[in-house]
Amino acid sequence: MRFGFFFWPYTPEYTTSMACLGDEHGFDMVGIADTPGNAMDPWIAMTLAASATSRVRLATCVRRRLGAQRCRQCRRHTHGGQGLA
Repeated sequence: MRFGFFFWPYTPEYTTSMACLGDEHGFDMVGIADTPGNAMDPWIAMTLAASATSRVRLATCVRRRLGAQRCRQCRRHTHGGQGLA
């Protein structure tokens, strides 16, 4: 079993600190969540985390609102308005 955690990259210092803590404490994965308007750009945060760690795997959780809307429209169209969860 592998363990990891996600966090929101509010500042460069916090991002580097959280990534280092994950690396130092033996987590398998450290994830950076995207929070438009409330945190740093996730790709910049990933760069900071990658430069501060040596072992842990990094992941992102990025959501594009337009893509999600298109996906819902596609499901409505292809499934006769049933919608899938």
